[in-house]
Amino acid sequence: MKIKELLDKVIEPHFRNDKMIPKYLKLYKDQLLKCEEFKDIDDLIIIDEPDFTLGDGDLDESFNSKYIKLDSDIKLKGTVYLYGISLTPELFNPCLHLTQFKENALVTPTMYDPKNLTPYQYFMIKWSPEFAQDMIGTGQEPDLRKILHDKLDELIDNQEKYRIKGERGVMIRGVFDI
Repeated sequence: MKIKELLDKVIEPHFRNDKMIPKYLKLYKDQLLKCEEFKDIDDLIIIDEPDFTLGDGDLDESFNSKYIKLDSDIKLKGTVYLYGISLTPELFNPCLHLTQFKENALVTPTMYDPKNLTPYQYFMIKWSPEFAQDMIGTGQEPDLRKILHDKLDELIDNQEKYRIKGERGVMIRGVFDI
């Protein structure tokens, strides 16, 4: 199981502002160890502070935790000191906008004009310019304006249905070898 699947199904109620703190990580340590991302590690230690010291006095070694985004290229190894797990904001791949049509329509995520930070979205309707041509002579000549206006009305009234879905990644914070 991937850690993202575990987070979506089991752990999400224990997130605060898209972050899981050590108190809750300790409850799910056994399940985390079953995830693919942690399969090659020697030990998983949940730490209560992001920065810590290990040693016996004279040979103390200080550690500062860091964030990494987990993806398929990252393999953790050795002992992992885990301080937190968080989810990234919802990220959108602009190349996928034109592939996520539902019923020939879509609503893009909110974007912002870089000059004045005004939010905006696109409503997109996909249709074939040959549609009207194919209907000529069938006795069913459509009112193209009405068809497009009806679809736009549906988009406006049901924006969530047609909204593009983004991806949320998983970030971990701790001390680990990659």
